This record gives sequence, C-alpha cells and structure tokens, in this order.
Amino acid sequence: MTAAYRDPDLTMSTQRPPSDRDIGAAMERELKMALDGPTDLATILSRLPAPTDTVEQHNHYFVDPHSLLSTLGMMVRVREERSPEAPAPRQVILTLKRRVSVSDGVFVAHEMESCLPPEDWEEVRAGARDLLSLSCDGLQTIRDLGVSQLQLRGTMVNLRRKISLGGFILEVDQTTFPNGVIESEIEVETERPEEARAMLEE
Repeated sequence: MTAAYRDPDLTMSTQRPPSDRDIGAAMERELKMALDGPTDLATILSRLPAPTDTVEQHNHYFVDPHSLLSTLGMMVRVREERSPEAPAPRQVILTLKRRVSVSDGVFVAHEMESCLPPEDWEEVRAGARDLLSLSCDGLQTIRDLGVSQLQLRGTMVNLRRKISLGGFILEVDQTTFPNGVIESEIEVETERPEEARAMLEE
C-alpha cells in the first residue's frame, strides 16, 4: 500500500494544475493510499472489520467543448449511487470540484455537491435534456463562468466499501476505468491525514 499520486476524478476530467478560482465550496481533504492489485485488496479486506455499507457508484465525467473548466482546474461529475443488488439509484449527486493541492497522497480540493432528481438525470442520460438545463447550485456556478454546453467524456464504475476503524471512515474503492483497467485504493476524508496514514501503515 503506497501513497496515491493521481486521483481517478482528475484522470477522467483532464484537469490542469490548480487555479486560484474560488467556487464558493467546502474544502475537502483526503488521504488516498493505492493498493497493488486484487491480491493486495483481498489481503487488506481480510484484516479490516466488515463494511458498514457497500455502494456501487457510476461516475459520469463531463467537459466543456472549449476546455474552460479544465483551464480553471475544475471537474464536473455526476455520480449515481446504488446498492450492488438494486438497479435503481439511491441518489444522484452532481459534484463540481477544484483541486487545490496534492502532496504525498493527501489531496485538497474545493467541492460543491448538489442532489439531482433521478428522473431529470434519466432524461439527460437518454439525450432528451442537456445537463446544464437542470437547476442546482453547481450547474449555476458553471453557467456563471460562461459555459453553455457540457459533453460526457467517460464513465467509471466503482465499488466502494465503507469501513469504520480507529475513529476514521475508510472508503475502500475498486474502480473500473473505461479501458477495462481496474485499480484499488483506500480513501480517508479527514483533517488528520498523517494520523490516518500511520494507522493504515501499521
């Protein structure tokens, strides 16, 4: 298990280096530890408590044709969350994220999240509506930047196991990229990343 130096969100969004643009969003600080393939994942899971929840996430990444959001270091994602055995999403969340810094596996970003009505999102997926026609704070921020169109760049499927350990919530992810590559990592959203790192490396 090693410190992660890339974020799947950034991989899919073609983000450029951080900008100073303030999107009026909350600050998120995450420790990301990369796992070395299926064997490492299985070994880690065998040593951890049983998950308190398991969620299948379908992450859809959007870009604008003129790359304005990329220039500003911003990522747009629509996430469908569902139980692995259930076809209908529990919820649909739009996220606007701007990376601030990355250092030794600690990712800091401004993040704005908005829930989307599942029926509206289904119309977008079916091509009957444009994503920017929906109403939420994140999309209004994008429109205010002068972006008039968003295009789907790609979709990743992630199986997330949530595990409580040592006062932290671990998110153990197994992500399948559009090209079929599968990667695994542990994420911990915390203001105490070094304490979480020490616990995981024991």
